[in-house]
This record gives sequence, structure tokens and C-alpha cells, in this order.
Amino acid sequence: MNEARAGEDLQIADHMKKPTIVDRQADHRFREMARAFGYDPTGIWIDGYVDYEWKRSRYFIQSYVQDLGKTHVLEFGCNVGGTAIVFAHLGAAVTAVDIDPRTTALAQANALRYGANDIAFAVLPGGSTPLPFDDATFDIVSCNSVLEYVDPPLLEGIAQELGRVLKEGGTIFIMGTSSRLAPREVHSCRWLINYLPLFIDRLVGHRVSLQRGVWPWRIRGYFPGFRDLTLEDRGDAYISARRATGLATAKVRTLRTLIPIVGQVGWSIGMITPSLFLALRKPPSNAGLVCRNQNFP
Repeated sequence: MNEARAGEDLQIADHMKKPTIVDRQADHRFREMARAFGYDPTGIWIDGYVDYEWKRSRYFIQSYVQDLGKTHVLEFGCNVGGTAIVFAHLGAAVTAVDIDPRTTALAQANALRYGANDIAFAVLPGGSTPLPFDDATFDIVSCNSVLEYVDPPLLEGIAQELGRVLKEGGTIFIMGTSSRLAPREVHSCRWLINYLPLFIDRLVGHRVSLQRGVWPWRIRGYFPGFRDLTLEDRGDAYISARRATGLATAKVRTLRTLIPIVGQVGWSIGMITPSLFLALRKPPSNAGLVCRNQNFP
């Protein structure tokens, strides 16, 4: 896809009506549930999360997969359902999972107020592998701001499972994922924490490790043989999506300048941004087996 065509596709997509709340009683129940769980029901990450993802993740999704009408999507780590509801609004059949029963219940309540009644929600026990799905079940696997929260020793096994349940020719999206390359961790906004080893936290008295991102080359390496779609099109679809989200022209030019530079080491441009982005397509030869790629550290 060249940049002009990608931009045209995104402009057409902008004519779509965004998800809107259609059930006021379900909306009231959602807000009461959020309040009971200790959340601000008016906050952007609760009430506004669907709109947030519609204005951001939706552009990346449609840059790489224009027709979602006959796709089966796994939303891994659905949180309160923002991205799952967007996928459903775009016509996909969605299965959404999370390890937190309360968050999953809130996501289901969120879906009901938008009329996305067909999303299948399920709770996964923490760290559970294998995933409770057959091989090659899903056309798309979406991991939106979730892999950085997975316990590091479990991350490779989770990646193997995500690859296993993805169909040949299917796409895995890794979006909004905090990168340890960034000097400021994107969720906690702590400076330089990404560069400190985990044992430092215990030395200074933290019982639970502070939030860090993930190393992008490790995430890429968990999916050997998968095609990096952003690398293949030299970042055209990615840049068009970033433009559609309102990224400043100067920053777009900077990204465009960096694309051939990072491409020299086999990286796509989304691997060096503070929020990691990868769109990886599973090849036919990779069915049923995902293991560590020794070309990545």
C-alpha cells in the first residue's frame, strides 16, 4: 500500500459513524458498576475509552485490514472493552478476554450500552496457558496496551499461545504497548525507569516492581517467520494512520526520515516509538508452532 492509497482509505473510513451509546439503562448500570469498583465513571479510560480507541487504534486496524466483516478477532487483555467494541462496530466477530473478573464484567456492561451484544467475554486465570482456544481460531489477534503488564517470565509463553490460535495469513496487532526504549514510561510517566533493572525496585523497598515497558526486539522475536507489514510497505500505512490521529506534521516528517534508518537493522518504525506498534502476519509455514527467533536477543 502506498501512502496516497492508505490516506485515501483512511479518509473513506472517516465517513463511518462512530460507536454511540444506544441503551441508556445499560449506560446507567455501567456507570454504577464502575463507581462500585472504585473508578471514576466519567474518566477517559472508563466512559471515554471507546471514543479514544475509535480516534486512534481504529486507524491502525483499518490501515492493514480494510474489511473486517468476516473476521474473528481475539482481543487479548480487553480491559473495559474499548478496542473490542471498536472491532465489533467495524463488523468483526469478537472474543475478548482478561484476567480480572471485575474488569471483564465492566467491559461486558460497556459493550451492552453500545449495543455490541454479540461480543463473547471470558475471564482467564492469571498466567494461564494454554489459551482455551483451538489452533488457528482467529483471523486477528489484538494486544492493545497489555503485554507490558504480563509477568516477564510468562511473556514468551503467552506470545507462543497467541501465535498458535492465529490462523495462517492472520494478523496480530501489538498496539499502545509501552516500550523500554522510551526514556519516559508511557503509563506511569516516570523518567528513566525503563532503563533500570528490576532488582533495583527491591533494593529500594518496593514489594511490587514498578511499571516498565517491553523491549521491542524481544516482542518481535517471539514471532519468528511472521511478516512485519510495516517494514514491508516502508511505513506507509503506519504514517497515514498517525496522520489520521492528528500527529503534528513535523513529527510525521521525523518518523518518515527515520524509517530507512531503522530499516537497515530490520526494524519497522513502530518499534522505536514510545508506544510500540507491530502488525505481524502469520505465514502458512508457521502454523501451530511459534518459538524464539535466535536472530533477536
